Amino acid sequence: MAVYSLTELNQHIRETIENEYPEALWIRAEIFAFQVNPMSGHCYMELTEGNARAKAMVWKKTYEILSRKFQIGTGMGLQKGMAVQFLAKVEYHIQYGLSLVVWDVDIEFSLGEKAKKRAEVVRKLEAEGLLRKNASLPLPDLIQHFAVISSATAAGFQDFIVHLKENPFGFAFGYQLFSAQMQGNEAIGAISQAFENIIASGIPFQAVVIIRGGGSAGDLQVFDEYEVAKCISECPIAVLTGIGHERDESVADQAAHSKFKTPTAVADFLIEKLMLADQSAGEQGMEICRRLQGQWQKQWTDYQNIIQECHLGFRKSLYNNERETGNLIQKTVLKLGEKFRSVKEEFQTQETRIFELNPLAILKKGYAMIDQSGNRIHQIQAINPDLPFSITMNDGKKEVKISGN
Repeated sequence: MAVYSLTELNQHIRETIENEYPEALWIRAEIFAFQVNPMSGHCYMELTEGNARAKAMVWKKTYEILSRKFQIGTGMGLQKGMAVQFLAKVEYHIQYGLSLVVWDVDIEFSLGEKAKKRAEVVRKLEAEGLLRKNASLPLPDLIQHFAVISSATAAGFQDFIVHLKENPFGFAFGYQLFSAQMQGNEAIGAISQAFENIIASGIPFQAVVIIRGGGSAGDLQVFDEYEVAKCISECPIAVLTGIGHERDESVADQAAHSKFKTPTAVADFLIEKLMLADQSAGEQGMEICRRLQGQWQKQWTDYQNIIQECHLGFRKSLYNNERETGNLIQKTVLKLGEKFRSVKEEFQTQETRIFELNPLAILKKGYAMIDQSGNRIHQIQAINPDLPFSITMNDGKKEVKISGN
């Protein structure tokens, strides 16, 4: 059996690959790792598909042309996690092993993959009954206090706030910013956390506004992610999006209650809604005034009629009362006279009776009163024979004492 050195084996493998794959091939895979060397300008990637892995690289000059082409065609930059279709030459380096040297990229494939992924997210939300859940929430007629999810330093957020403050009607708006990263690998988690913080705050916000303020299609890719759209759908408060893209509608826009192209468009909507509410309140106030004035006039007429009826009724009642009062006085005088005579007769009777019961009157009839030691004697047995006692009769009083048996 022949024995090969490692160098001879690698050279044989290289020759075999060159003979087997003399031309560049279209290779479909996902970018698992992506890095541009800041010194050389070369791009290095690791591609994956199923269980297969392979290294790939793009020379500096080729990468400059390719990345510009991809950016213009898709609105995104090449990045980790992206499904791509590269035109690449299979090469085997004796020192570094197998590698794919990328020459070109299929723009149409990437656009199709992007649309496919977005459609899959939409179908998943629909299957879960989430896609129009937030849109079914009521939106208040008056929105003055709301939460904002945005980066605090984003130009779109600043434009939004200035637009609200400088509204020509002088309306005042209150908001609370829940700051979140709006692009990059951390954006999904940051936006999801912002929604959790809004709900956990317990503040009764009238709406939630998501502000992005423009950017490339790649910068806005986070708004096509399932996790972000789900947070919007399940938010118990109506969500308004002002992501800032003119060309496409993101999944976040479809999941939100209302979508707007730019942050200032959201501000215009809030100002207009408040203006309509203000006009409606003014019209209702005028209508209330008109109704109150009509009611007041009717009440005044009714009041005048009542006064007139009361005046006539009072005069009639006064005449009747005067006649009835005279009759009542006459009857009262007669009854008082009868009562007076009855009382007088009763008084005389009682006076006579009292006089008859007077001890002096009784003494005049021949009766006598006997007292002993200050006590009135009513029976002979009560007399103490050893003590004197007095006898009172009509003509005077005399002290006596019993002597003998």
